[in-house]
Amino acid sequence: MTFKSLIAAVPLLLAGCVKTATPPDLSALASVVLPQERTADYRIADCHAIWELNSAAATENALYWLRMMDCADLLSSDTARIMAGKITPDSWDTALRQSILLNNTGTSANDKRKVLETLNAYSAGFPVSLRPLMTLWRDQLKQAIALSDERQRYRRLQSDTDGKIDQLRAVNSRLQFELQNTTRKLDNLSNIERQLAGRKQPTKADAELENALEERREALEEAAGTAEPKPAEAKPADAKPAEAKPAAAETKAAETKPAQEKKE
Repeated sequence: MTFKSLIAAVPLLLAGCVKTATPPDLSALASVVLPQERTADYRIADCHAIWELNSAAATENALYWLRMMDCADLLSSDTARIMAGKITPDSWDTALRQSILLNNTGTSANDKRKVLETLNAYSAGFPVSLRPLMTLWRDQLKQAIALSDERQRYRRLQSDTDGKIDQLRAVNSRLQFELQNTTRKLDNLSNIERQLAGRKQPTKADAELENALEERREALEEAAGTAEPKPAEAKPADAKPAEAKPAAAETKAAETKPAQEKKE
């Protein structure tokens, strides 16, 4: 037999002990035995009712806050921010309600840090039944703050890296221009060297031959100067032109020969 069937059989047993049987008042008996207070299931509660409800029995129930988190996810960022602005965090439950509304509004790391500091200030007033939930909620805020800090550090590092890359690109462009300019100058010098190398340079033999011809020319000029006729001697003067002719012919031949060798 179950507990309810035992309760239902109690009036029958009592009726057997008295002489006159009276009809049992089951409703009165049930009101005494069964509890009058029932626990509300906030998992299926309407969101409008959740926002309006703020009794002590509700705020000390973890299901109430879990349902509020679900309802806050359904709000837009602007609506959640407006609702959070109307709340004054002067107790642990109002601070928690405000933090839930601001959780999905894209607040900065500094704002989340302020919310976490407010919750920590009221941590002594948390009900015992909500302490595991509050621990998880504060850990979630800490992780969100750390993630935001890491993203900001990454953006700053990326900005610095992009600046250094731009500087390296500018230096690379300048060095590339200087390299092209130097290469062009080297090519011009190489062309000049090839042009100079293509010209015929006088050899040592040509220089010696030219010197020899110059010395011979000078010797002939000196010989011609010493062989001029004297005024007192008439006969030698007549015979001199015959001797001078071979010298002139020899000089002409000597001058013609180097010219022919140069042409060759």
